[in-house]
Amino acid sequence: MFEIRRKNGFTMIELLAVVAIVAVLVLAFMFLMRGQQAKAHDSRRKTDLENIRIAFEDYFNDNECYPPDTILDVCGSDDLDPYLKKVPCDPLSKEPYAYEPVANCGGYRVYAVLDYKEDPQIARMECDGVEGCGAASGPQYNYGISVGVPLYGGGVVIASPSPTPIPEFVYACDSTGVCNKFDGGNPVLNTCPITFEETDCQNSCASLANRCSGF
Repeated sequence: MFEIRRKNGFTMIELLAVVAIVAVLVLAFMFLMRGQQAKAHDSRRKTDLENIRIAFEDYFNDNECYPPDTILDVCGSDDLDPYLKKVPCDPLSKEPYAYEPVANCGGYRVYAVLDYKEDPQIARMECDGVEGCGAASGPQYNYGISVGVPLYGGGVVIASPSPTPIPEFVYACDSTGVCNKFDGGNPVLNTCPITFEETDCQNSCASLANRCSGF
């Protein structure tokens, strides 16, 4: 009897199966690399905003106010020198970060857009998709820093030329950085750049910009 031997090599079905497996592996690798690249860009954005925060606080200590609203407009410039050697910009879009100073030197917000949408900080910021979270500066942002005010509107009474109704009791930072409770009619509040409804003043008393000068 003759023995039928199988020729060496792959059948068409086997080749297609191998190609499919390789394609899946390539797509998975590309997806993983895209996620890692997004995280790397986001890490740079977070570092940039932290460096901006430090520079702005140093600027305030020297000038008793925060920089003008155009200070971050020219990426790579020395407009913030000596507080920051170069003005940073988004590592991917090369666009400036959005900066919103508050009237009367009361604080500021700086916004960015994180690429990795699963970043837990996006949820903690409660800024993603929220009206007023960077909307005045252009696109909708999902990450940011703020000093003297919440990251997006509400929650804080900001001193302004027009009188603002004050609740019966409010909290404010004294000149030493301690959060104190005040009767809403206390004249000391007229020297406070900002007041809070929270008993811990939103942990914002470390900033000199948030402290009252009347006591």
